[in-house]
Amino acid sequence: MLKEIPHASYLLTIPGMSTVQVATIISEVGNLDNYNSARQLIKLAGLNLVENSSGNHKGQTQISKRGRAKLRCTLFRVALVLRIIFALGRKKITYDSGMVIPLSHPAMLNNNKPTAGKQAAA
Repeated sequence: MLKEIPHASYLLTIPGMSTVQVATIISEVGNLDNYNSARQLIKLAGLNLVENSSGNHKGQTQISKRGRAKLRCTLFRVALVLRIIFALGRKKITYDSGMVIPLSHPAMLNNNKPTAGKQAAA
């Protein structure tokens, strides 16, 4: 059913994009033909830059976070996967969508104990 939606099949060709992520993006954005530029989508996601300034004070520049949080979160997760794919490419390792991080990996450990599959207290 997702492949019947315009532009969904194109989004599925992006490495690291799952069907759930594409469905989330399409549900948050709607028809992509309604947007004239990428800047409109960036603003919809709340990823546009704003500066907190007043008078002579020049504040920090940060993202506005005024858009759709679910869209912003999904785009962030896709960006993380793409970062991993590019890092693997630099090491001459081919990305496979079936790759899984082992529970022994430091990113999966919480206080030197695996975070997944917590055992019940006796």
